[in-house]
Amino acid sequence: MHSRVRSVMFALSFAVSASALYAQSAQPAPAAVDRVFRIGGVVPTVAGPAETITLAIYDSETGGTALWTEVQTVAVDSQGRYSVLLGSTDPAGLPLDLFATGEPRWLSTQVQRAGQAGQPRSLLTSVPYALRAAKASDADTLGGRPASSYLLAPSAGGDPAADSAAAASDPTFRSPSPLTSGSIGRIGKFVTGVDLGDSVMTESGGRIGVGTTAPLDVVHSAFTDGSGVLTGYAVQNLSSAAGAYSGMLFYDHLGNLGQFQGFNNSTKEYRINNIATNGTINFMTGSDSKFRIMNNGDIGLGSGTNTPDVKLHMFSNGVDGVTVRGSRLSGTIAAPTAVTFGSSLLRLEASGYTGSAFSTSRGMIRMASTESWTTTANGTAMEFYTTANGSIAATERMVLTEGGVLGIGTSAPTRAKVEINGAFGTWTGGPGQVLSTGAALIPFAAGTYGGLSLYASNQIAAASFAAFSDARIKRIEGRSNSAQDLSALQGIEVTDYSYIDTLTHGTAKQKKVIAQQVERVFPLAVNRRTDVVPDIYKKAQVKDGWVTLSTNLKQGERVRLIGKAGEGVYEVKDVAADGFRTSFAPDGDEVFVYGREVEDFRSVDYEAIAMLNVSATQELSRRLEQQTTETAALKQELAEMRATLTAALEAVAAAAKAQQR
Repeated sequence: MHSRVRSVMFALSFAVSASALYAQSAQPAPAAVDRVFRIGGVVPTVAGPAETITLAIYDSETGGTALWTEVQTVAVDSQGRYSVLLGSTDPAGLPLDLFATGEPRWLSTQVQRAGQAGQPRSLLTSVPYALRAAKASDADTLGGRPASSYLLAPSAGGDPAADSAAAASDPTFRSPSPLTSGSIGRIGKFVTGVDLGDSVMTESGGRIGVGTTAPLDVVHSAFTDGSGVLTGYAVQNLSSAAGAYSGMLFYDHLGNLGQFQGFNNSTKEYRINNIATNGTINFMTGSDSKFRIMNNGDIGLGSGTNTPDVKLHMFSNGVDGVTVRGSRLSGTIAAPTAVTFGSSLLRLEASGYTGSAFSTSRGMIRMASTESWTTTANGTAMEFYTTANGSIAATERMVLTEGGVLGIGTSAPTRAKVEINGAFGTWTGGPGQVLSTGAALIPFAAGTYGGLSLYASNQIAAASFAAFSDARIKRIEGRSNSAQDLSALQGIEVTDYSYIDTLTHGTAKQKKVIAQQVERVFPLAVNRRTDVVPDIYKKAQVKDGWVTLSTNLKQGERVRLIGKAGEGVYEVKDVAADGFRTSFAPDGDEVFVYGREVEDFRSVDYEAIAMLNVSATQELSRRLEQQTTETAALKQELAEMRATLTAALEAVAAAAKAQQR
């Protein structure tokens, strides 16, 4: 068969394949035209590696007469697909008379297995009618002319003289056109309007290569471009709608959509979306995870094979551990200039949802430059901000200056290494408290006194202590009554004791005063505030908020509870004979019950006692001085009396001696 005819047959085979019925490539056969056709189909329910199928050609889509029938056994793949040569059971192939009339013909396929219904018939399109040419006497010609008569230009390497002779003898003759050759495995393309040749695509072992004949994966694009313009893969969605994306979809082995990534034409967002159940997104180098997003939104940095269990979980085996660094510059990234005074170098901010919108920063740690930077001067300070209850304004509460000075309640500490401005809470002296002066009781004024600026659960060590005492900050009412102070000091008892909370205070013996006893004789030295006392101090089991421990706690009281991962003071919600319930949720099934919160926790102002001691000592000194003066006078009087007595005795002795003469 001439090459032009075979090209036409090849083109027609593509048309048939689009209707699930396609012609077999021309093969050498006794007849001028092959009389078998390859068809493909799918067995609805796969029962085995082979199926017996009845093939029939009818003169109508339904009903009608079966013009031809054959039975074949075909191989079936795992998806039930098969391919068969129609007419191959007869050496002569399909009867020529089937298509001689030019009327439509319909193909029926029936799987010969119980329960298998016949499939709808398929219309045989134009290609089978090429068989009609086999009945004509000019089967190897088209309209009685050879195929060469239909070539448009001389073929490569053709004979121009022969073409001229043919044109002279046949006015309808046109010289044949050149035909391109193809390469095995290369995917074809049209090199002219009718002829096929090689494209840049190759199929090899089920893999497609673009620009390469040895694809390394299912699809492999290879190219050379040093400009950075080409990437090897481009996708464009020409829609401008708000939901228009261009990108890729990923499916799992069951055909379920698992991930989408693409670019939105409207918002310019590049989206990576793993919609699989419990799916994650993992960025790796080598075999280690460097950036992992879990299904619940937790993010792990440098996590390796570890799973992040908080919103941002960072892992590191470096010398400095996990480091977060902010690098500030002035100017631009391309042309940076030195940091100027007051520039924020790093800010850690906290905000929250108000019920209508997210707030701006309500808590913050800010690191800022305290001078314009040079290569030798990089002054930096840290500032801490919080927002008070009932407010929406973040306020600076603490600063650590560039010189290492800590200011609490002040943004400009200048008076000490640690400067505290402000107080917390108050202490009170209750009505009816008195000072004792021996037989007399002197009322002590009730009132509220200034709170604490510094509180420590243990000792405070220092070389000295300086108290504010400038007369210009005081309303002086007069000198203390030292006689009364001496009486009050004599009423204070020094007591031997040790602490119940040995974990905090140790087991050492103490020799100091007891606040309740001091309060009875010198209430000015005792203040009250809210704190917790270790009046329970036991370990107990806890489950669903219930602490299994018999106590005398009452509903509404507050108790300090300590767990493995945290502690706090919680309100007692319910009480029972063998326990009580709070909202505390410790890490584990055990909790340490420290004790209850009280509103009259007492502490002693040892400075007041010391001053009381000074006044009492002065009273003792005054009394001693008075006694010393009185003693000196008595001594003088005694000396004079002794002198008088001595003179009298001497006179008596002289008189007695004179009488003896």
